[in-house]
Amino acid sequence: MPTATASWIFHLRTIWLFTFSDLKTIVGPKTVFGLVNSLAAPEFGVGSSPEAASLLRRTVIVAVWTWINLLPFAIDNQRQPAAIAEDSVNKPWRPMPSKRLTEQRARQIMFALYPVAGLTSCYFGGLRQCIALVALGYWYNDRGGADSSFVVRNFINACGFVCYSSGAMEVALGR
Repeated sequence: MPTATASWIFHLRTIWLFTFSDLKTIVGPKTVFGLVNSLAAPEFGVGSSPEAASLLRRTVIVAVWTWINLLPFAIDNQRQPAAIAEDSVNKPWRPMPSKRLTEQRARQIMFALYPVAGLTSCYFGGLRQCIALVALGYWYNDRGGADSSFVVRNFINACGFVCYSSGAMEVALGR
């Protein structure tokens, strides 16, 4: 029988695996974008530039904001039957093809994480972007936006990148 610690590690790893591939494409770059552009904010009349110590403290907050807003989208995207079939060939270590959890359980976790992302955004900033990401994710994954045409898919992806970037900057500015 697994210990409580082993069980927690298993579940945390499962959650981590949903976004592992997106660390280098979303979480890292958007965190850096938010932090670097917060330094340029005064040049555009957006506010005052954060102090170095404040910016260092906010680095983790910006990364967490980006990750917690990415996580429910990634779960929604990867729980779709076509995605599971594709991932079983290309990324079999992901939670769904490796059967670390069921589609139903993934859906429950996804719905539990949307309020967490919203509350995080209420507290640290980026609420507008969070709401837009929920809407874009629903369109992309559940209303066929990813499959309707390459133009629609790329438009949704571009809007998502804008939301992650501007949200990360808003959080870095402490708004």
